[in-house]
Amino acid sequence: MLAWPEALPGDVAKRLDALAARLPDLLPKAPPASLLHGDLWTGNLIFDGAFQGLIDPASYYGDAEVDLAALTTFGTPPASFWHGYGPLRDGWQDRRPVYRLWIALLHLRLFGGGYRGMVETCLNAARV
Repeated sequence: MLAWPEALPGDVAKRLDALAARLPDLLPKAPPASLLHGDLWTGNLIFDGAFQGLIDPASYYGDAEVDLAALTTFGTPPASFWHGYGPLRDGWQDRRPVYRLWIALLHLRLFGGGYRGMVETCLNAARV
């Protein structure tokens, strides 16, 4: 069992341990490296007529699906974003809740128990 923070409920910690054991089967070993925004959510997107942009980056390289999971956690961009982005890799639906879990756990830790439901939703979607 991993050493989870005291703020994490015991039953959630057990489910996280179960998920951690399955991560090699759930996530790609070496996904294509993409430059990620690092704090991508709809509040950091600007769609103003002809101008489109991103603000407030915390950039790093990783799986592009991490940013897409973050982007759709608290909202979703317009259809034109998805049209321009193009097709997603097979299995993205199974990976998205795993990638969203980081955001949910961060919010649980920073803002309290009101985010426990989000954590549990991610764990349920990951079938843990």
